[in-house]
Amino acid sequence: MAVFLHLQRAAFGAVGDFVPVGGQGGVVSRRVGVAAPCPPVASAPMADLPTFIPSPEWRPYSCRFCFKKFKRKDHLTDHERLHTGERPYHCQHCGRGFAQKSNCKNHAIRCPSATNIL
Repeated sequence: MAVFLHLQRAAFGAVGDFVPVGGQGGVVSRRVGVAAPCPPVASAPMADLPTFIPSPEWRPYSCRFCFKKFKRKDHLTDHERLHTGERPYHCQHCGRGFAQKSNCKNHAIRCPSATNIL
């Protein structure tokens, strides 16, 4: 996170710097952005800094409807149910359908029909 912040500040500059405000030749100044100044940065070459460039393999599963990408196939399957309307999980008490198993389990705990059985 610190590396990204440093690269962002190096690229865009003004965050945490003093800039002139009004007056003749910038007599008055104020701090822009964050309250504290940027910490001193060691003079390391850019090649030594870690970089993060997502490759196509990073999220290999793509939705066939909206082309959103996912790391895991089961996350893609859950997402595609939003587009298809499929609801394979059903409450054992009232029969209501759910797209995700966890939502079905949470509903079954609080299902109004379950209280009428006893």
